[in-house]
Amino acid sequence: MFRSACEIQEEAVRAEPESVYHRSTLANALASRGRAAQASGAREEARQSFTRAAELSATMAAQFSSQRYSQACYVAMLIPVSPPAVRDSLGLEAISALRLAIEAGYGNRETVTKDSDLDPLRDRADFRELMASIE
Repeated sequence: MFRSACEIQEEAVRAEPESVYHRSTLANALASRGRAAQASGAREEARQSFTRAAELSATMAAQFSSQRYSQACYVAMLIPVSPPAVRDSLGLEAISALRLAIEAGYGNRETVTKDSDLDPLRDRADFRELMASIE
């Protein structure tokens, strides 16, 4: 089901590549597909889905701080499905995107505190420092 949704959304993005709506919807569909793949043990499919979602969000992040936040979430979700050797660099990338989102005006501390997408970052010192800075 998620694969089909992603294929349909990919077609919409190809037809209208500048559409923020289509890119955002595709990123959300990819994240859902990634979560489902991760839950079923399909780590490579999850990794590919989260990577593509992060790339799409990055294309919109300069305009919308919420997309920078989404980018941080998608990169954070990559951490547990990626090889251990790259997890720290992914953590740094996610923290950087989250920091940029906050600097650009994304300030919903409650969402950041409760969003399970960011769980892979919670044990990091740089995440805790960032959270302290938005209290």
